[in-house]
Parts: sequence; C-alpha cells; structure tokens
Amino acid sequence: MLRDYPAKEVPSKLIGEYVMEKLRQLDAVAYIRFASIYWDFNDIEGFVTSLKNNESGVIGATTQTPQ
Repeated sequence: MLRDYPAKEVPSKLIGEYVMEKLRQLDAVAYIRFASIYWDFNDIEGFVTSLKNNESGVIGATTQTPQ
C-alpha cells in the first residue's frame, strides 16, 4: 500500500492510519496503546468514548485529530 503511493513523500497521517489498521487486526491492546498517543487525547472522557466506539471498530471518531 505505502510502496504504491504515487508521490515520493507519504503523509504522516496516512502512515498513522495504516499502522492503526494493521494493529487493530493484529493486537487490540497494542492498537489501543498506539491510538491513545496518535490521537493525543486531552482528557479521559475522550479516550473512554473512543474505547467504547472501538467496539464497532471506530477509535478516534471523536473530534480529536492526530498531532
């Protein structure tokens, strides 16, 4: 996927999303740990909300944006 990217530089957001998808398939704990840093949660409520959303496969679906 990333090797086929048309430009020489791949946006970090695309890399982060790719890593999160692969971690979600591989290891739920690693996925949650990575996502908690990637999405830079400001408070526990946003993190808990995303954990609950993860049950349907949508972590980071709050208003958070990756840093």
